[in-house]
Amino acid sequence: MTVRYGTADQLAGLGVRKEVDREGILRAIEIESADLQPCGGTHVKSTGQIGLVLLRRCTKIRQDYRVEFACGGRADRLAAADFQLLRALSDRMSCPPEELLAVAEKALAERDVNFKALKTTLQQLAEARAELLTSRVAAESDGVRVVSEVLRGVHPEFLLPLATELAKNEGTIALLAVEESGQIVFAQHPSVGRDLPQALKEVLATFPGKGGGTKDFVRAKLADGATGAKALGLALRLLTSRASRDSGSAAG
Repeated sequence: MTVRYGTADQLAGLGVRKEVDREGILRAIEIESADLQPCGGTHVKSTGQIGLVLLRRCTKIRQDYRVEFACGGRADRLAAADFQLLRALSDRMSCPPEELLAVAEKALAERDVNFKALKTTLQQLAEARAELLTSRVAAESDGVRVVSEVLRGVHPEFLLPLATELAKNEGTIALLAVEESGQIVFAQHPSVGRDLPQALKEVLATFPGKGGGTKDFVRAKLADGATGAKALGLALRLLTSRASRDSGSAAG
């Protein structure tokens, strides 16, 4: 490798690979018979000045590779931090460092199996709970049944399947809230035809939160979970009063 100095015109005459739009004396690095490249970076006289080179990651990006590395004192610090992290993880998993990958893969596999079993159990529970809640509520004069329930102490993944199961029943609207998390869901059978997005918008104007959805299924998260019962009460009044007005207009 040879270091060459010269102006932009002089380097261009030597066949520099990339022209530089700068004035004054420039530096270019030449690899004989391979490359001549302008470079303003740091170069060393020998590789011994670099010290430790730590290759941390190599990622394929389309047809190229991105290499992440560190050198010198920074490499020493990163290597020490990596070792401390590896040691902490192996202590947590109760295994030597060399077995950590296998233990982690086993734990992830068990997690996936348990999560699948949990989803199956929650679905079965949702079906049973939906049947019970539906049986407790009589249909109104217009044939619509509104199931309003504040859930406490339930798994976070239970709300959506319960709402879905309730909304499978013709003429049914489900208004559900989880007290601990502040989650709310409004769902309806397509035959009901109420404006759930508008009802949610008006509820969130009174009880702050964020959410959205489709014409038959909306959900949100309230800023204060303790307001869930009041939010459902407002949604119930909005949806039933609107239905009464619609019925009155149709009769007139």
